[in-house]
Amino acid sequence: LFMVMLAVLDVMLMKLSGQEDIVVGTPVLGREHPDLEKVIGIFVSTIALRNQPTAGKTLGEFLENVKENTMNGYDNQGYPFEALVEKVDVRREAARNPLFDVMLIMHNYEAVAPGKQEVEIENLKFKKYEYEPGTTRFDLTINVMEVDETLELIIEYAAKIYKEETIRRYIGYIKKLLTTIPGHRETKLAEIDIIPEEEKNQLLKTLNDTGKDYPREKDLDRLFTEQVERTPGQTALVGQETAIGGQTVRPVRPDRPVSLTYHELNVRSQGLARYLQEKGVG
Repeated sequence: LFMVMLAVLDVMLMKLSGQEDIVVGTPVLGREHPDLEKVIGIFVSTIALRNQPTAGKTLGEFLENVKENTMNGYDNQGYPFEALVEKVDVRREAARNPLFDVMLIMHNYEAVAPGKQEVEIENLKFKKYEYEPGTTRFDLTINVMEVDETLELIIEYAAKIYKEETIRRYIGYIKKLLTTIPGHRETKLAEIDIIPEEEKNQLLKTLNDTGKDYPREKDLDRLFTEQVERTPGQTALVGQETAIGGQTVRPVRPDRPVSLTYHELNVRSQGLARYLQEKGVG
């Protein structure tokens, strides 16, 4: 079940980020040596599980990759985390983990499950202690618990990065992926859709219902030119400055958005048109 949840999380992160090299952290018990089995105390360590959910892989192939990488990760959990960080030579930042920003925790006991306040084991009674940490160590921490043949998820997130409604959408994506896995092992990851039908209808129909009447006898470029003549100094668009070089498009100043007036946009669009014509575009 852990491997399935890890695969689902990797695919979701791939779809959201466009990246095909995903590293997710997970805690391990840290009691590999037999002498530690009965020693009181916390020995929890962390391993970084790296997977490549590339678009061309089938779901079945990726699940096999996740299985192999997870088993290798657990087999090598004794490798010191600090030594691994030094070996991969990543840039250190005090405010974040050096290897991953997302943590997946699979709880294998029900005492922490929502709504379950007490559990008894051999005349011992354990009560759940509610607390609010107020901070998060990672951008995303996904806690998964199997309770009464259902899965319960608690997601802890950095409020400076995510809004609550965004996290609720992510939960919808996880649900959609979990229901996609059965019977779709031969489906390529590129063909898997993570967006639920309700959200898809909202994106394609409700939010995209922007139709407007305009003079059909005039070409679009003429309508734009008339708008430039009417309001040359009015803001036409707000976006991000980009530059085209070779086959890539990269932000010039990604930290500062730019806005263009209708006059400025007209000047730039005419310059782009001339450039395309010089390259032979009809």
